[in-house]
Amino acid sequence: MKALYEHISTGGQASFAFRTFSIRQFPFKWHFHPEYELTLIPTGRGKRFVGDHIDDFASGDLVLLGPNLPHTWYSPAAKGRKYTMQKSVVIQFLQAFMGEGFFQRPEMSDILRLLNRSAQGQQFFGPAARSVGERMVEMKRLQPVARFAALIEILHSLSQCRSYKMLASKQYAPSLRTGEHRRIDKVCAYLNDRCAYPVAVEDAAKLACLSPSAFSRLFHRTTGKTFSAYVNELRIGAACQSLADTDQRICDVAFQVGFENLSNFNRRFLKAKKMTPRDYRRHFRPAV
Repeated sequence: MKALYEHISTGGQASFAFRTFSIRQFPFKWHFHPEYELTLIPTGRGKRFVGDHIDDFASGDLVLLGPNLPHTWYSPAAKGRKYTMQKSVVIQFLQAFMGEGFFQRPEMSDILRLLNRSAQGQQFFGPAARSVGERMVEMKRLQPVARFAALIEILHSLSQCRSYKMLASKQYAPSLRTGEHRRIDKVCAYLNDRCAYPVAVEDAAKLACLSPSAFSRLFHRTTGKTFSAYVNELRIGAACQSLADTDQRICDVAFQVGFENLSNFNRRFLKAKKMTPRDYRRHFRPAV
């Protein structure tokens, strides 16, 4: 199913949105918006969908999402069991909510790196995450100025947290790394556009003006993946999008994203997502 655009309103009284929810179940609402989103689940359990990533969530779940990354938290109906209220605290903000260029200032460099990483979505763990969760709950009782300051402190704390997990694949978060390896960025942009076609490491190396061996070493050092693993990750991400958004046959999806045979696609998909393509598509049917 297609992700729906969601308009976020601050009511004109604040520069960012702060909301709390207490409901019987989180509905399946596959959506995206241009704001960053920091979500805490003080109480609840179910499935969390972020881009092409699907995982269980439970109380204490803390996730930062980048702009326009499709997502939803979903908890099915209790079906005869006693309801436990599902609770969430959600903060949504544009990068310019403190003025253009604020996060480009030297003092904000760690927070800017955090925001750049959030393009794929990040789940946080450990004592730092628990402390941030407690402060998010407390924000409800704060006056606007104190709440504003608390958000900056929370973002700084998360920027120092080393216990986190990236969620969506790069196909859902095509923003590229900046800085020291511009040649690799150029290659990554090329791969994002052409991953469904045959791509050779020799062609990518020419684009980076390097020999294949030197390129392979630099690519692995920069992305943390081999060239072939990176291409397969992009293809699996594209397949996930088609499986969620369309009713195409699975074999057609496999060929469309660049796999030459269905068995290889099924094997790589299962390894990457811990479920079959058919099961992955089934997860998106609660909204139908």
